[in-house]
Amino acid sequence: MRGGAKLLVLGALFCALAAAEQVPVSIKGDSLTYQDDRIIASGNARLIYNDFEITAAHIAIDTQTNQVEGFGQVVVAQAGNLAEAEYFLYDINDERIQISDVNTALTPDFSASRVFVNFYRGRNYAPTGALAADRWGGHGIRLTTCDLADPHCWVAAKEFLYYPDDRIVAYHLTAHFWFSPLPVFYTPYYVFYTGARRIVFTFPKIGSNTVEGQFIKTETLYFIDELNEGGVYWDMMSIKGNGAGFWHRYNLGEPGYFSFYRVDEQDTRPELAETRKSYAVRWQQKISFSAYSSVSLEHNYRKMYLLPQGYDDTMSDRLNYQYQNGAERLGAEYSFREDYQSQRETQGFQSTSVLGANTNRTSWQKEFRQDGGYRYEALNIDDSYNLGQEWRYHINPVYYRTKTQDDENYEQRLDLAADLQLTPVEKKYFENLKIEAKYYYDLDGDTVTTDANSAEFVEKAPEVTLRALRFDALGADEASAWFSVDSSYTYGFIRESRYFGLISGVPRRRFFETAKYTANYNFYKTFRPSWAAITLVKSYNQAGYDTGDQHYQISDRPYINTDWWGFFRNKLEYEHTQGEGGSPFFYDDPAQYRTNRGRHTAGLYYRNFYEFTAAAGKDFETNIYDDDLYNLRIDPLGNGEIKFNFSTGQSRYTYLYRDLVGGVQVNKGRSAYRFNYTKDINHNYWLEDGEPNQYAGKLKTASSELDFYLGRPYEQMDSWNFWLSEWHFLIKNTYDFNTQYYNLNAFALGKDLHCWYMRYNFTPARKEWYVVFTLKAFPAQDFKLSGNEDNEFNFDAFSDTLKATDVRRYE
Repeated sequence: MRGGAKLLVLGALFCALAAAEQVPVSIKGDSLTYQDDRIIASGNARLIYNDFEITAAHIAIDTQTNQVEGFGQVVVAQAGNLAEAEYFLYDINDERIQISDVNTALTPDFSASRVFVNFYRGRNYAPTGALAADRWGGHGIRLTTCDLADPHCWVAAKEFLYYPDDRIVAYHLTAHFWFSPLPVFYTPYYVFYTGARRIVFTFPKIGSNTVEGQFIKTETLYFIDELNEGGVYWDMMSIKGNGAGFWHRYNLGEPGYFSFYRVDEQDTRPELAETRKSYAVRWQQKISFSAYSSVSLEHNYRKMYLLPQGYDDTMSDRLNYQYQNGAERLGAEYSFREDYQSQRETQGFQSTSVLGANTNRTSWQKEFRQDGGYRYEALNIDDSYNLGQEWRYHINPVYYRTKTQDDENYEQRLDLAADLQLTPVEKKYFENLKIEAKYYYDLDGDTVTTDANSAEFVEKAPEVTLRALRFDALGADEASAWFSVDSSYTYGFIRESRYFGLISGVPRRRFFETAKYTANYNFYKTFRPSWAAITLVKSYNQAGYDTGDQHYQISDRPYINTDWWGFFRNKLEYEHTQGEGGSPFFYDDPAQYRTNRGRHTAGLYYRNFYEFTAAAGKDFETNIYDDDLYNLRIDPLGNGEIKFNFSTGQSRYTYLYRDLVGGVQVNKGRSAYRFNYTKDINHNYWLEDGEPNQYAGKLKTASSELDFYLGRPYEQMDSWNFWLSEWHFLIKNTYDFNTQYYNLNAFALGKDLHCWYMRYNFTPARKEWYVVFTLKAFPAQDFKLSGNEDNEFNFDAFSDTLKATDVRRYE
């Protein structure tokens, strides 16, 4: 009760002061102490001012100076943000708050971790305006993303302005690292955005390559508002020269981007040993006409010596239009490229539209090369239309013309293909009916060399194809039927052009036309006993012509898959196709379809632990055996952590073995090691021509790919340790045992620096290395590897993270 009485006395006194000054302030505490003109509140002492709530171990009021002081364990709360401090002073007369040694943590939307801010001496400006009420300023600020007591890196400013949930404006800013007693960077002005924007502190990129030499590349970022941001480049390159440029991303109602880079470089070509001005310009702009349609424009110009392609002097433009409303869409793009170095110009246009069930695809390409007077132009239109519910029409005209210095006139050609399809909704009589026509038109009238010498084509004028319904003999469906039949029938006029070359010095070419009709049948049946799947397929194709010619093609394709007792697999395949009769056309000569082949694959396996397969094949038409093939896969643990693969083969005629290709792959957590080699396992020390075989019985090549992690990620550790936290290595190399040449294909290193991530890449083929530091919180790229569906390693995916654009501004 006595404590409560003291609180009432303190509240009455302070409220009287507040009322006199018209300041919205209240103070509470568990106990009160009176010392001369000072009243001290202790125990859960609390000051409430505007949207601030400040708690401290002790809060004292000086009734003479109208000042409120807080000591010990000061906590400032505002709009959900908490800050710890050692001392605060509030002046009732001018409504200013001064807080010393403030520590707080912010979590901006863009950041992957918290941003820790320390104000050494801060004060709240008097509320003279709407902005000033939410503005803090002071002397001495430290900002870092490192959560350690002694951070690894931080930036410090002599003076600052802090706008909560918006930005920190720093004056005379310096950057510091724990390993350097002196600042490594200085700028008189910098803005850190803490609201819904990005905040980035970039570190210089260091490296070397054969074109640029030793380089240090810097980028200073700036942020005007949430719609405008950019960066300024300044690069120092020992060979290429000093480069400078900028990029700016803006939104003036629509998003856009512009970048410019320039370097006065020494031309490496001996005939042009001079300094030239090189540029790289890029502009992108999007314009939306409605919620459904937009246009994108892009312009690029580059006059630069590249790595490793060589000198490039090109300009390109692209105009893209997109429209989409539900399922309907339209896309069109025009592109233009001028290569001033090779004096080559190309243009192109592409469009795709889907309106209901109708589709249209159009492409146009034009190319011009001044050297040799070469000109080329092509137009391809592909349209499909639904005519009612069952009919569909398709047309595909293709036009092109070409001219070289050898011909005075253009070679011009038009290929026109069209078809009309009927697919009944209720398939009572047939599956599909198709009427197809294909024409060739020589628009230049044999005025160019290629027309007279080599024009070959096949025309259909027209051809009708009827696909019958599947027939299940003596059964209600495919499974219960004795066998099933797919059949189709065609009839049409065919015209063929054939070039025979020069005969007695005169070019010979034949045109021939006649009617052709075909009947095609596929009989098949699959039996499924518990131990196998047996499929029998027999095809019968007949073709007849008005000339009286006719030919047959009969094909048998049985195959059987069996799995016995859970450890033995057996597969038998056979294909026999026989063509008889004759055709008046060269393109469908039945002899070219003649096949007679068999193949047998057998293997032993046990769950996922191992599998051995052997395969043999023979071409019965030529009576030649394929090489016997052997493959062994071993997974001793059955979980994919260790896998061995070996494969080879043997010729039945020379009794020589194929090279043994062996390999091992070890996976442990995120780490992986792959080793592969090839070895000659023959003992033919002498070749057929009497020369010694230097590879007989020897290892030929080997390659290894090591992708491994050392240490655990910082998030899984109690505290960060430089030597024990995550290291990521990737090493890829090859070795030739004959030349004893070792080739390092690539080396890359990633290192967790707690609040930073360091990436180092060395590529011998480019004679280049570079180092990139990324502040993990603002934000960082994923550090990852990938492969294909065959589990083949893909180093390019790793290079995407350590990509060249990180250090080359103009590629």
